[in-house]
Amino acid sequence: MKKKTTKLLLSFLIILLICSVLLVLVSSLIFSPQYVFRTIVNGNSDVMDYKVFPERIIQKSSQPYHYKYNLDASLKVMPIDYTYKGKGRTKPLNTILEETNTTSFIIVYNDKVVLEEYNNGYGQETVNTSFSMAKSIDSLLIGMAIEDGYIKSVKQSIADYIIEFKGTNMERITIEDLLLMRSNISYEEGNIWFGDDAKTYYMPDLRNLALTHKNLTSKYQGKFHYNNYHPLLLGIILERSTGKHVSEYFEKEFWNKIGAESDASWSLDSRESGFEKMESGINFKAIDFIKIGSMLING
Repeated sequence: MKKKTTKLLLSFLIILLICSVLLVLVSSLIFSPQYVFRTIVNGNSDVMDYKVFPERIIQKSSQPYHYKYNLDASLKVMPIDYTYKGKGRTKPLNTILEETNTTSFIIVYNDKVVLEEYNNGYGQETVNTSFSMAKSIDSLLIGMAIEDGYIKSVKQSIADYIIEFKGTNMERITIEDLLLMRSNISYEEGNIWFGDDAKTYYMPDLRNLALTHKNLTSKYQGKFHYNNYHPLLLGIILERSTGKHVSEYFEKEFWNKIGAESDASWSLDSRESGFEKMESGINFKAIDFIKIGSMLING
């Protein structure tokens, strides 16, 4: 009886292995071997992903700006009130930073650094990756492109810049729809490499992915729906309107002007495609990134 059970279990494992191999092979033919390899090897996104993808370097400012320091040690243990699972709680700030695996935490007040904390092995020279904070940069770049005259208005159809969408239902989508994530472009999360989360993160040609994904749905009804195709399309619009790589435009019109002290980088989908990962991939040192906040506060 025991031998029979062992044989059945072994047969099941062999069948499972064969099916898994076939699934990988078929998926590689449907998508690309590089894409499937990335999803299997790298899995979920990680703070070290800037080392996984190729990158385009963004040069530091020709006139770096350095904050003055007026550190206040009492802020480290400042009690923070918050609600978790319906219960009110209070903990010192440094405990919260450790428990939430925060890597870098800086407070600037009146253009002076009053608190600068690094945890979990991070320090002043450590590179951080933006993840979805990149979407805020995308939005700022669209605004700058309007100020520079490359784009007329957020009310324009995206087909004004992406001519592949002329005469299709995609023509009804505006730049504003992309910025507010309210278009009817379908987006399905999960489902390993068959889902849009993985595709918009790991595909080696994100530009082509965004241009060929024309699946629309009526289920969003003009409401916000998280969708990584939106920032990818914004990247294509920035490329075509400015005539520059997005990171090149970012460096000239943004990174240099805010007085960045160090080089940054923007992760690319692949060396062959050379398209910026608009949904997630700006990599920087924390002290420079906070200068974006200073710029916005000071108008």
